[in-house]
Amino acid sequence: QEQVDLAEEFEHSLSHASNIIPGLSLEDVLSAVDGKFTKLDRQKSLSIYNDHQVVLSRQAERELEELLLENTALFREQLPGGVLKSDAISTLSSALQEDVRWRNLSCVSDKRNCILLQHLAVIVTGTRHNQSCPAPRRAISL
Repeated sequence: QEQVDLAEEFEHSLSHASNIIPGLSLEDVLSAVDGKFTKLDRQKSLSIYNDHQVVLSRQAERELEELLLENTALFREQLPGGVLKSDAISTLSSALQEDVRWRNLSCVSDKRNCILLQHLAVIVTGTRHNQSCPAPRRAISL
């Protein structure tokens, strides 16, 4: 029963923690809670945490897609005449880094960059319902 109670408390703690982001290791999280869950079975805590990471990642990806869609003008500036500027990725990254929705994927920057590149691909090709589009139903024309 103690394991069940600890597992439920761990799930509850994860769901209410604002400092846990996608890609953060379980060890980092456990060290931040001062060993409170060290009695919880390692496999159980890993399973709970992995499930939580999946939910967090999906939510962070949706929020990033919203951020990209909200910054249409910024993307337009990087595509004069439909051609991507050579420094577009770094310019876009710099401009978006102040937003928490961009930073939430900082531990999985490869995924974040992939979403950014997919968004750019949809804009450059002009294909609204492209398989690579992270949000095809919400795609807009620039």
